[in-house]
Amino acid sequence: MYRDSVLVFSIDDGEHIYAEFDEDELTITSEEDWIGIDSLRFIVLEEDDEDNGDTTYLRITVHLQNAVEFPSYELPQEYNLAHIYPNPFNSLTTIRYELPEKSLVSIKILDVSGRKIETIIENQHEAGYHHTIWNGSKYPSGVYFCWMEVAGFERTIKLSLIR
Repeated sequence: MYRDSVLVFSIDDGEHIYAEFDEDELTITSEEDWIGIDSLRFIVLEEDDEDNGDTTYLRITVHLQNAVEFPSYELPQEYNLAHIYPNPFNSLTTIRYELPEKSLVSIKILDVSGRKIETIIENQHEAGYHHTIWNGSKYPSGVYFCWMEVAGFERTIKLSLIR
């Protein structure tokens, strides 16, 4: 890696992350706010210019917890299993849910007979807008249900897994 150089990494939806090296400092910036991303991992490989086979590896993990402040951020007014996208889906789908206060959240995937096949979340979460990803790649095509229970609130959404 050369000093005073800029690397550009592409991520989802054409967004870019810029890693700029200046002297001994690394600065990482993005075109967009990193909402919903909690960490990034880079592996930098530097080969010696003298062609003697020496290689330097540098692993960088950036944790973005509380990296973006939301001065006008409003909390949800009620509990909600908000949106599952995509649906139908092939292997991965994103489950969005809302919590008006800190709560113990339970999100499970049920098969068509109502039998629990997987627990996605079973722990305490802060108030706010959240999401998780369900990987259904180990299950056959079919109809499934995403069931959320929190503080007396229950909601179920039908999922279609298509291969």
